Formats: sequence, C-alpha cells, structure tokens
Amino acid sequence: MHPGLIKSLASCGAWPLPDNIKLAVGIGEAKRLLGPARVKEAAASVLWPGAKRAKPRASWAPYCYDMGNGDWVVTCPDPANLPKMGWMSAPAIDAAVSHVVYLQANGKAWAPPNPIYSVDDWTRSRDGILAIDIEGFDGNVDRVSVCDSTQSLSVQWSKQVADWYYSLFDKTGVMGVAHNAPFDAAGLGQAGIHCTMVAHKLVNPWCSAALGHAAPLYVPGLTPWKHMNEDDPELYNLMDAAVLIPMWGSLVGCMDKRKSMGVYDADLRAEYLQFEHPDRITNTINGTRPTPVTRAAGIIETAKQGPGMPHLIDRWALLGQIVGAPIKHSKVAHLEEIQWREALGYGVRQIRNGSSEYPNGVAGMPKAWKDGAIGGVFHKFREANPAYKAWSERLRRQAGKDSYVTALDGRRAYGLRGGETQRFVIWAEIGRRLKATLPFNPLYLNHMGAIASKADPRILEALANGSIPAK
Repeated sequence: MHPGLIKSLASCGAWPLPDNIKLAVGIGEAKRLLGPARVKEAAASVLWPGAKRAKPRASWAPYCYDMGNGDWVVTCPDPANLPKMGWMSAPAIDAAVSHVVYLQANGKAWAPPNPIYSVDDWTRSRDGILAIDIEGFDGNVDRVSVCDSTQSLSVQWSKQVADWYYSLFDKTGVMGVAHNAPFDAAGLGQAGIHCTMVAHKLVNPWCSAALGHAAPLYVPGLTPWKHMNEDDPELYNLMDAAVLIPMWGSLVGCMDKRKSMGVYDADLRAEYLQFEHPDRITNTINGTRPTPVTRAAGIIETAKQGPGMPHLIDRWALLGQIVGAPIKHSKVAHLEEIQWREALGYGVRQIRNGSSEYPNGVAGMPKAWKDGAIGGVFHKFREANPAYKAWSERLRRQAGKDSYVTALDGRRAYGLRGGETQRFVIWAEIGRRLKATLPFNPLYLNHMGAIASKADPRILEALANGSIPAK
C-alpha cells in the first residue's frame, strides 16, 4: 500500500486496518475485491423517458460497500496514479480514510435519518436547514424530497404536497439547500436556495460536480445509491436530499476555514444569473472546456479574449494592483502580448507556438523571431518590474512549500506548478471583478468560441454589451 495512504490512516488511528475492513486501492483492486458487477453498481442511471444510462463512475469514487457478515470494502484511488488521472489534489483519498474511520467507530454505513414517505409523518417544525431535491422532466416536478437533520421525506408532488412544502419556508430561520440549486429553485418557483454544487466547485474544482461523484467526498460512511433510481426511485430521491445535510455542513466548515464564504456568495449569484438568462450558454463552446487552472479560478472566460477584441478589464492595471506596484510594459502590439503571456507564466516556446489557452501563438509576432529574442523581452520586463519579479518568485515558492496557492479573494488551488500559479491568481481576480459588475454573467463562456470565425452571435452580443464601470 502507498506510504502516504498508510500515514493518513495512521494519523487518524485507523492503521492497521481491522480484519473486517479492506481498502480497494485502484480500479484493479476494486474489481478483485468487489467483482465487476459491484463496481458497476456505482453507476448513475436516470428514470425519466428518453434518458440514457450513464457510464460507471471513475475508479476514484470513495464509497463503502457492505459485503455481508460485517465485512466492508472501501474504494480508494491509487495515490501513485493521481497525476495520470488529472487530479490536482487528493480529496478522494482523504474521503476514503474518513470512510474507514467512520466504519471503525460505527460498525455500519451512513444512512438517511428516519426515512418517511408521507407528509402526515413529518413531525419537525423547528427552524433550521432543509435539504431539497426534485425529480422531473422538462422543468416539471414529479417527486420531491425534503430532509433535515432528523428525518428524510420523499413524496409524489401534488397540490397538497406543494401547500405543505411552501408552508415550511414561511417560518423565519429556515434555509433551503440543494445540489444545483438554480434548477431546483426554478422547478419549485422558489429563490434564495443555497447550493452544494457551487460550494463543491469552489472547494474541489477538479472533481466532477455530479452529486454521485461529489457527495462521498464529504459524507463519511456513504454507500452507492445512484443505481437505485430505477429499482427504488423513492429511496433514490430521498438519498439525493439526505446526503446534502452532512455535505453542506462539511462544505461550510471548509469555506469558513479558508475564509471564502464571500467568494461562494458571488459564485452563487453568478450561477443564478447564468441559469435564469433566456439565452443561457453552456460550459462548452465549440467542444472546448475550461482548463484546470480556469476551473480552479472560477473564471468567466470572456476575460481571456483573443487578438482584436476589447478587454473587459484593464489587465495591466489589475496586474499592478495584484503585485502591489504599477506595471511597466511595451505598448508595441506583439511585445505587449508577449509580456502579458509572460506575466501569465507561459514559457518561450508556449508563446511562440501557442498553448491550450492561446492556440495560435502571439498575433503579429515576426515569424523570424527566435526563442532568444522572446527571452530578451522576458528579461527586460522582469528587470523593469522588480515587484512583479518578486511576486512571481514568491508564488512559486509558496506552491512548492505548501502545495497550494491562494488568490486575493481566498479561493485556493492545489497542485499547480510554475506559471499555473500566476494564471490562477490573475484569472481568479479577473473573474471576481466580472462577477461583481456584469449584469449578465456568461460564467463558462470560453474565449476560444468567442474568437472563432463561426462564433455564436449570442456570444459576440454578450461581449459587446458587457462592460466594467470606471472606478
């Protein structure tokens, strides 16, 4: 077993493992201990007409499996394979350790509190958090689950249930929480619901935001439940809401610790605006997705417009504010673009040949330019901006020492290397300012779609209408 995993278990008093708990490290070990059929049990499926069964979950999903006779298997990714799997940190490994600790302490898996299937059995009327989840198709509510810390309800939606449901929120101090809250709020005609999906994207932006992938990171002792939506839709719906109570508590604790609740509020507002906009644009345009750096930064991709398009923010003034000193740069077109990419942490060859975020290199750069000429621009830029040079070096040292880097708004990213740390801090600050000022927030609008020759007219219109007020 990986030494780092043993160390994590030992630090929690969970090593050596008891005979009745086995840790399936990696997909191969999971199949050996569980069998292929049990591994596929963690696959999500959808009950509603026209939907297709989803693919099995990634092998890193940390779940508990009851093997009978008091024996348990906890799935866990192989720490040695994390870089290949695209992970920037190891929350799934931490979750697997918490599952082991939970099973040792409780001897059984986590279960929703007091499941009920009739509003007549609902007894709690005090203030507090209510987790909700709706099942439906084309915006219609078919079934709803409502859970608090003491009971979990799933019931078919009806006029009687609707009247009862809305009466719950008439009381002061009641707060709703859902996963992908804008969707549930729209279906229920209700606003002001908090969102575990938005919080999860802030805390672990590299992990899939689907509830079946995200929940086991925060709910110790959790067993797979997504396969139940065809066999037991009532319990499936009930579980979708029940897991949100402990999940929300864990997320809030993490955001409080990182002092990022203000970032969450801004992200939640932007998510509602994005969902409610009549010309809603999804997070993939022309098949291009945000990079790991921009996902961690929660960036509005319109900030990264290509050649010939006006920038929504004075990027040099912003960089100077981040660094703490005015930035001097050349105003010759191609020299300015070279210096900006240097400020973002790109290397000489990435600037000359292009990268995933700037695929065609620097527009207007003389073709005869060699790496030495570009490196000379780098050198002059750094020497003219000692505060920038010190800031860049400090960020890289912090990332190497602490394994994470923190943006100005408190947003944190793990596992970034070299120039990625600079891009993260800059994009996070640009995203924060755009979210605070744009009336329409195309949150996942990708610049590559905007600069493409076949860009959707709605994208160009959104760019033309968006503006940052002068400060």
